[in-house]
Amino acid sequence: MREQVSIQTTGPAVPTGSAPRATAAPQRPAPVALTATSPQPDRDEAAASAPPPDAPLLRLRRFTPTPPVVRRAASKGRSRNRQAPYRKRVAMKSTKRTKFGLTAGRTFAAADRTLTAAQRSSGGFRPHAYQNRNQGFRSPSNPTKAGVSSGYHEAALTTDMFGFLRDATTAGPGQSRLPSSAGSKPLKAVQNAVVDTRVRDFLLQAGDGFRTDTAATILSAPGGQAAGHSGSGVAQSGQSAAHDLLREACLRILQDPQSAQVSEQAITVALGAYVVGSIAPGEVARLATTATLKAGADAIRTWEQRRNDAKERVESLFATLSDAEQDYVQRHSQTFLTAADSNGGRDLGQKVTKGGTRLKRATSMPRLVTNHGSEVSGGGYDEQAAWQPTPAGTRDFASASDAGLYVTQPFRLDR
Repeated sequence: MREQVSIQTTGPAVPTGSAPRATAAPQRPAPVALTATSPQPDRDEAAASAPPPDAPLLRLRRFTPTPPVVRRAASKGRSRNRQAPYRKRVAMKSTKRTKFGLTAGRTFAAADRTLTAAQRSSGGFRPHAYQNRNQGFRSPSNPTKAGVSSGYHEAALTTDMFGFLRDATTAGPGQSRLPSSAGSKPLKAVQNAVVDTRVRDFLLQAGDGFRTDTAATILSAPGGQAAGHSGSGVAQSGQSAAHDLLREACLRILQDPQSAQVSEQAITVALGAYVVGSIAPGEVARLATTATLKAGADAIRTWEQRRNDAKERVESLFATLSDAEQDYVQRHSQTFLTAADSNGGRDLGQKVTKGGTRLKRATSMPRLVTNHGSEVSGGGYDEQAAWQPTPAGTRDFASASDAGLYVTQPFRLDR
């Protein structure tokens, strides 16, 4: 059964300025860096100009597990013995999945050492930008403990797409009209389109946390190709087209009627799935020369290990969703992988079976962590590893943006 989401109208949600520190999550070692430089922004990611005042934000009601209410008919005497044995009722109840939380009092950000002290305190990069038209979405570069400065790649919502959605106007009850002008081809295709306001608002609020370091980002480009991000030290041919893949993926979620019916958690996992898929696998990234990756030798050596780590994090959240919501996530994730490689070289392993059981994943299977010397590591799919139980991971976040920080943490350097 699909998760139903009711509408709750409120004024603009104002994120708190600071949050208490959360339980520290395991941190991956920071890569050895090269010389510090500041990334050049992608021209297609220029923020849109400010339009009329924003309408009150509508927010999706978060999923809260509610225990079933059991009502028994009045009975007398021995008829009471007809109810199912207690052990059966327990077994049935134990199969229910509990979604990961998005309302925790403490943030994952508070203990994330890939963030600056100010970012840990505020809970993100630009956590208030979605409700403040005068604030930009791009976050400036800053130094890392590896000795290299790095900017950020806006992985779920590109900078120009964030501005495009924020500039939408009210089209009617629960509906928003997208702007009449845009810079990139995917956004031009939806000019003046009417979309669900709740989904649009949720994407704006969730997008902040899904960011990677440009110094360690090589993107999946159409045709099974790779493109270095500005500031990565890797050739940037195809970068604009790679960003278009992300714009199109986000627009599919925005325009999918089912997005207004599934839970916030399902949309969060869908974002995480295509963001992880957008980081090129090692064997794809090596189509470009990766020895010059600015993040350095350690990032090169652990490239596929970091991708596998991010996949595992998405899978731990995916496992908490209902079957119907898992289908929703898979549909969006596979569509992105197919757009990145139309020859079928990348998939979710849907045809892989073991003992009559079929794999069901949000991301593609883990890959072999093979060393390739001065080039980034990584090989083909590791089917054996795909069947290993997924660790629980972090299960409680303050928001979808906070969950985004968790998913993309392997692609950032320690600060």
